[in-house]
Amino acid sequence: MEAVAVGVRRGPSSYLARLRLDRATVETRFGLRFETVDDDLGPAALALIRLTGGDLIGFGRLQYDTEPGVEVVHYTARPPREVVAELLAESGLTHQDLSWMNGGLPGAEFEPVARSVTEAVLYLTGDPDGEVQVTADRTEVRRGERTVLVDPASDGLLDAAQWQEHSRRCARLAAGLLRVFGEHRPTAAEHERARHLLECAVDCAAEVARLVPAGTGQVPVRHLWTADGLRALRQRAADFGVPRIDRELARRRLDLAEFVAIFGPPPVDRTAPMDPPLARSGSDASMFLDFQECRCGGKLLSFGERSLPVGDHEVLTVKARCTRRVWHRFRFRFTVRPGTLGTAHWQMSLRGEPSHLVDPGQWLVMATVYAAGDEQAHAMNMKLAASSVEEAMLFVPPGADVVPEEEIRSRHGQEMLAAGPDLFRWPRLLAARDDYLAASGPEDPGPELHPLPARGVTEALMFMDLHRCECGTADFHRQVPERGGDPARLTLRYHGVCLACRRERAFVFTVPRDDPDPDPLGYGLSMPGDGPSALLDAGQLWMIGEMNAERANQLEHAAAGDWDDDSWEAMLAALATSVAVYDELLALLPPGAGAMPDGEFRTPAGRSRLRHLPESFTRDHLSAERARRRHRLDEFLATVPEPD
Repeated sequence: MEAVAVGVRRGPSSYLARLRLDRATVETRFGLRFETVDDDLGPAALALIRLTGGDLIGFGRLQYDTEPGVEVVHYTARPPREVVAELLAESGLTHQDLSWMNGGLPGAEFEPVARSVTEAVLYLTGDPDGEVQVTADRTEVRRGERTVLVDPASDGLLDAAQWQEHSRRCARLAAGLLRVFGEHRPTAAEHERARHLLECAVDCAAEVARLVPAGTGQVPVRHLWTADGLRALRQRAADFGVPRIDRELARRRLDLAEFVAIFGPPPVDRTAPMDPPLARSGSDASMFLDFQECRCGGKLLSFGERSLPVGDHEVLTVKARCTRRVWHRFRFRFTVRPGTLGTAHWQMSLRGEPSHLVDPGQWLVMATVYAAGDEQAHAMNMKLAASSVEEAMLFVPPGADVVPEEEIRSRHGQEMLAAGPDLFRWPRLLAARDDYLAASGPEDPGPELHPLPARGVTEALMFMDLHRCECGTADFHRQVPERGGDPARLTLRYHGVCLACRRERAFVFTVPRDDPDPDPLGYGLSMPGDGPSALLDAGQLWMIGEMNAERANQLEHAAAGDWDDDSWEAMLAALATSVAVYDELLALLPPGAGAMPDGEFRTPAGRSRLRHLPESFTRDHLSAERARRRHRLDEFLATVPEPD
């Protein structure tokens, strides 16, 4: 902002705002000098400034004006609130220094127009579920005597800071509900409320991203036009840069995806008994057959099936024979809904309602069978075990915390109940699901979650190392990453073929374009001030630290004191990364907190680690472990010189 001579060519003017400050204060604060000019309304004093963006602003006061303060005019056709936002940001003034503003002060606009009904509701109530009246054509939203028009082509009413705060507030409210859902199964209303909050958190975070002009690296000042926006810009400007905006949006999307993965669709009423009985999927029917026995005690083996349409459903006929006496033959018939037989083999059902064929005890029996299965198919077996537990979870009534005993009808189920009644409690079922999925390893995120914002290439590589193909294999032949992006981001696409099943795998990341080595050794995950990761939670970071510590032990044992260039570099990488992970974990601790908050464990692996090793995430333990690992790194550098 700089002072400009009054004689400069100005063009047409329009009123922008009125300051509460008097002329002398304006002159003193901004180093301006008012000059006398002739105005249409009479003699006036005028001083001019030019904003950084080139807009010309005038401070004026009519000689015969009896109202206190100084008028502000602008010589531009831009929206007044955008010009005011830039003026306040550059001048150090606040909205409290304004007594009037063209169109109304933010939050009290004379004729408010929102871009959507959601924005109008948030503007009027501050709550995505606020009570309002919406017209049938959805062009007006009313609350009391206030009315907001809705026009998708308008500039909107909420600025970037307000969208960001609404996103965070919805995420906090959803997190509170999810903590409650750890104790009981959500009802349909609770499920709908939590999902709505998570979706609103995503939508609001996407609105912040929308306000970043293409090819730039941050939200411009003109999109922070409210008092809250200006204050947020001055206190936490980094929150409005592209890296943090991208990471926050990604985290909101991942939170929504995790909610859907855990709780599935909302609870629905169970279908009335049918003849033949309803099989919700091919896996449901197959599981039923696995528990059937011949009258001689032998197991059954299916050898043929056929599905025929009957009305609005199909009838599946399955033939089976006894494995002990092959001449003992059986035929089973099931009702199936069209399209449900083609579910993936690890997905027992669409989880709309509990099974009509297999009781919860039998599902838990199968979970233990899968978990003890072939080690070569460990990851897939653990995934099947988790899916079996999810089926048992469906038998917990909405709002309850345990499977009713009357649902456990089979001999296998009764034996399971007698051995461990607590196994049927909702918290134990959630814990079992997490443990199985933690042992299985996280799957590649779906394409709807890409691109994934990483704080650097190192974090992107670690994220890929933790994830696995559908077949359970983590390794794949990564091609040299394809590069793209814009001035603010570098886009990296890694793709290749799974080494086990030959399935194509792909990851798309964005990283800061000026991605430097995060620390002098080049093995850190982020730069100071980058903020927390959107991709890795506390439990996964801990796993990376343990993996690198174990890698260092293996390298030290293999080298036996004889280090070459490759082994020395690998040892340095393992030790330095192990230290960097603990820096990350300590940074996640809130000031004064003695242990990691539960909210930092967002994945099955993370929650499982916290449940089994809570002491590993206390401040004292993390600090001591970080010091121990740093000492080992320093000792290695001091005693093992880099090979020539």
